[in-house]
Amino acid sequence: MEFDRDALVQILGNLFSNVEKYAAAGRVMEVTTRQDAGSTTIVVADRGPGIPKGQEERIFEPFHRLNDRISEGVTGTGIGLTIARELARQHGGDLQAMPSSNGARFELRLQTPLVAHPIPAAEEQRA
Repeated sequence: MEFDRDALVQILGNLFSNVEKYAAAGRVMEVTTRQDAGSTTIVVADRGPGIPKGQEERIFEPFHRLNDRISEGVTGTGIGLTIARELARQHGGDLQAMPSSNGARFELRLQTPLVAHPIPAAEEQRA
């Protein structure tokens, strides 16, 4: 598949950093992937306190930070998720906070067409 490696590193770096900041007490981060012919989906889930109901879209607003015990003492500007979502959308995908009964769950979907790379014939490999 082809994708912008730097964009993916930045998106996942933000999600992993948020797990470290907000959900470290949960002691678990789960990363799963699935792929089809046109997209790759990466799910990052934790077992921290989760995202309060009604805040699932607001957390993507620039400079929006949750004002409760979850964010108390956590440093940051509040633009990481905004940038991460924008990068995903620039690649024809999206970043969403998904419903979860235990912690936070983010789904990153990127349009990643599979690219065929011909395998050299045995004769070409020896040359």
